[in-house]
Amino acid sequence: MLKRGKLWQPVSVLLFFCVAPVRAEWVEWLSDSRLSARFDDNINTSLFSAQALDDYVWSGFLSAGRAYQLEKYTRVYLNAIFSGDLHHRFELLDQYTLGGSATLTHKFGLGWEAPVISLSASAEPVFSASALRSGEKVLSSVRLSKWLHHDVLHAHIVYRFDQRDGPDLTHPEHPELATIPGSVFDIQGHTVEAQLNLSVSERWLFNVSYGWRWGDITSNNLLNSVSGSVLGRVDAIHKDDALPGWVYRAYGTTQTYDVGLSYSFWQGHALSSLSYRHVDTDALGMGYDSNQVRLSLNYTY
Repeated sequence: MLKRGKLWQPVSVLLFFCVAPVRAEWVEWLSDSRLSARFDDNINTSLFSAQALDDYVWSGFLSAGRAYQLEKYTRVYLNAIFSGDLHHRFELLDQYTLGGSATLTHKFGLGWEAPVISLSASAEPVFSASALRSGEKVLSSVRLSKWLHHDVLHAHIVYRFDQRDGPDLTHPEHPELATIPGSVFDIQGHTVEAQLNLSVSERWLFNVSYGWRWGDITSNNLLNSVSGSVLGRVDAIHKDDALPGWVYRAYGTTQTYDVGLSYSFWQGHALSSLSYRHVDTDALGMGYDSNQVRLSLNYTY
């Protein structure tokens, strides 16, 4: 896994190419904010339904930055970003991040039917009430979007790479686990996602999406609930400092299904939405799923 000094490299490279052109023209200031409430019926991503824990999570997001025009159809967006989560039951899962992002967009010609490609990268330190979950994370993506029918049907497909760097820990109280690393939140993965957005009316928007992720997953389970043969196949394990049980890291695949409905107001600057997500993960010859319902309010300036 890449460690702390290298985590910023993807964003540094993209920032260099974004700000290097001397003809870049400042276009406008940008800001985006979001408040949301979410219910998750398997907040600990347990492999066993009897051990699954539910919780309510309140989240906030704020970004501010500038847009620059590079060429006629090319823009760069540079933003400072802040996000935070507060949990109702499990307060040690609370965390916040503070970092930056860069996005390069290019539209392939004039007209509503011209596709748009976006290259993005972000890097954020993670400050968590759980020492196990503190660290740093980076995210990079390539997104291709297109209107399929003017002002009615819009689609996009995204490839995303995510990486998180957590602390390296040992098991002083469990010498039998000495050969298994304790870096459970040193994770990385790849995601391909497709989404369709349908404008039901001038203000109402319906969306549906499907995502497939492969790479590292984490799961919280009681130590004695996992067989020795399964334990020998995990990549890392450590006692959880925020939830009952232990955190396991292993290779897995995750399918995500989303459906949502949103309503825009304040001349399109504000958006309220209600969405449902089903997550289905397979790992270690087993699997877990979770159901999430989210209510959110967005404001963009």
